[in-house]
Amino acid sequence: LGNTIQNSNQKGGTFEFNLVQLYNKSRMLRSLNTPVDQQAPPPPPEPSKNPKDSTAKVKRKQSEGLHGFPKTAAQLLTMIKRIGATYNEGASTFIPGYMDSTQFLGQNLRSNEPGFDFIFGKQPDINWLQDAASKGLISRDPFLNNLYRQTYDQRFSLSASLEPFRDFAIDLNMDKTFSRTYSSLFKDTTGAGTYANLNPYAGGGFSIS
Repeated sequence: LGNTIQNSNQKGGTFEFNLVQLYNKSRMLRSLNTPVDQQAPPPPPEPSKNPKDSTAKVKRKQSEGLHGFPKTAAQLLTMIKRIGATYNEGASTFIPGYMDSTQFLGQNLRSNEPGFDFIFGKQPDINWLQDAASKGLISRDPFLNNLYRQTYDQRFSLSASLEPFRDFAIDLNMDKTFSRTYSSLFKDTTGAGTYANLNPYAGGGFSIS
């Protein structure tokens, strides 16, 4: 009945973007993201009415900023403070009836099978199986009834932090999962090297929350 070989692979990535640092590059928007207790107090009123008085100019410059409706509109436009995303996927393959042996890292150095592509996680298809069978790598025993199986899983997460108004924070999270399975009976049905893919079954499902 031969041996069984199996491989798998995992891939993933993470994305994180802090929009507050982008907003703070604007002097006018920086005050929207600075806590009140950390903001510089306004300068005291200056009785001098001399238009050339430098202190009055400093006062006017420090008092510049967004107020009223423009400030509210800017808060709404910049309410997204952070965006993060995570993506992961994995796949595996189980092959019964394998007639070769393994040596280093699962590879037979004499026959160069099952191949470094399989060892490093490449997921074979029916053509790969047919090619392996033509090389005599799949058992011809009629009692071979173990199923060839493949699985695939995918996970995606998205999160965001919103603050439409000061001290009013909203956290949004979305998760999506997807899975798929495939199985079949790949065997020699005649004993003469004629292989068939019997009873293939594919199933899966997904969820979003």
